[in-house]
Amino acid sequence: MNISNEKELRQYYFVGVLLVLAGTVFFSAKSIFIKKVYELGVDPDSLMVLRMAMAAPFYLLIYAFATNSKQAKMKISDFLMVCAIGILGYYLASYLDLSGLVYITASFERMILYLFPSFVLIISVIFLNHKLTLTEIFAFIFSYLGILVIYAEDFRFYGHDATYGMLLVLGSAIAFAVFVVLSGKYIAKVGSVRFTSISMLGATVAVCLHYLFNATSGLGEYQNQTYGLIFILALFCTVLPSYFINMGIKRIGAPRAAIISTISPVFTVIMAYAFLGEVSTTMHMVGFTLVILGIATISLAKYIQPTLSKLQAAK
Repeated sequence: MNISNEKELRQYYFVGVLLVLAGTVFFSAKSIFIKKVYELGVDPDSLMVLRMAMAAPFYLLIYAFATNSKQAKMKISDFLMVCAIGILGYYLASYLDLSGLVYITASFERMILYLFPSFVLIISVIFLNHKLTLTEIFAFIFSYLGILVIYAEDFRFYGHDATYGMLLVLGSAIAFAVFVVLSGKYIAKVGSVRFTSISMLGATVAVCLHYLFNATSGLGEYQNQTYGLIFILALFCTVLPSYFINMGIKRIGAPRAAIISTISPVFTVIMAYAFLGEVSTTMHMVGFTLVILGIATISLAKYIQPTLSKLQAAK
């Protein structure tokens, strides 16, 4: 970073804040677009393959432009491992998430996914001998109590669909947490841009194979409006925010980025109300508040800041 005066430093940090904010808002809109696409008759398998197929060329181009002769060449074993990690984080987690969104609201889905830092912490406790602090214990209580409050309220409206959808999205959050833990070593080894591009391309291959074996409908039978929405989802809710947040963290650091990212569920709830007509009751708002408070506390814990930094750089 070559900055000669305080004004340039302020501008540098301001651009970083804007990048993280834009990436957070774009990611927050993901479930809104998915629900809209479902309303047009697209099934999860078709949506997943169309989304990844549209996003893949961008990741390929970015990988080509970002790779230079000065970088160390990747070992075959590292390349394959990055692909495997990408399949876990961007194929399995995405499939479970898309499947769960069929049954639950966009707001509830975002709140469940927002739990993934807690699963990172649980993995750290089990496998890395991390000792929970009192603050983290209270954060767990708040966040999971919030999810139970939202679930109980949604169960009144949607019955067992709420249970099935919640379990699928919980599976997605757990898969993504495992992805975060495994990815740290390889992000440091090959670089965040190369890691993101290769892992996404590896996941794309897995998604295409999944579709070939499970397809129940053709990919060319939808209206132009549907393909347009999926393209927006691929570009603005997948590709751009993954690099926006990466560049933003480089400028302002992971702790500040984590603070900004806490607004993600709020944006989703607002957009779900505005564009999907999802109504939030008083109990929903109580649950949302508990989850946000709990996970914001966990996300800012010093122990997992390096992990979250690597995650945001990879997304």
